[in-house]
Amino acid sequence: MKLANVLCAGSLAFALAACSSTAASSKKESASVASSTNEEKKEEVATEGKYDVTNNTGKEVKELYFYDAAGTDKGENYAANGLADGATVTVNVNVDEDKAEGYAMKVEYVTDDGDDVVVFESLHLEEAPMYLKSADDVKSGATPFSKPE
Repeated sequence: MKLANVLCAGSLAFALAACSSTAASSKKESASVASSTNEEKKEEVATEGKYDVTNNTGKEVKELYFYDAAGTDKGENYAANGLADGATVTVNVNVDEDKAEGYAMKVEYVTDDGDDVVVFESLHLEEAPMYLKSADDVKSGATPFSKPE
């Protein structure tokens, strides 16, 4: 009887040890999967935006800026030579990876007569077409940058 108890206890200890090492191995695999998933999430954060901007204001746009919503430096004027009504310009925006997550920028444009000054304050990095609208259209509730019908 004692021998049977010892054998049973030994078998139980062996089985528990096997389960423990399997659980530890499973935990390591889970941690590895979680780690690679976190790395994938970091890789998925956009650091670039590309916008094909079409002027649909009915006027020439003389100023067009894309800049950090938290800053005041407007940077490059993408309409420095004027952007005629119906014309399109491509704007590429790149940010450092450490600033990319949650990055928001302002888009500001001004028509040649200065009557239309529009500032959109929460654009995120993406690749998308944009259609500039007149200030009156934007004030009346038109969705900023959507394709005209």
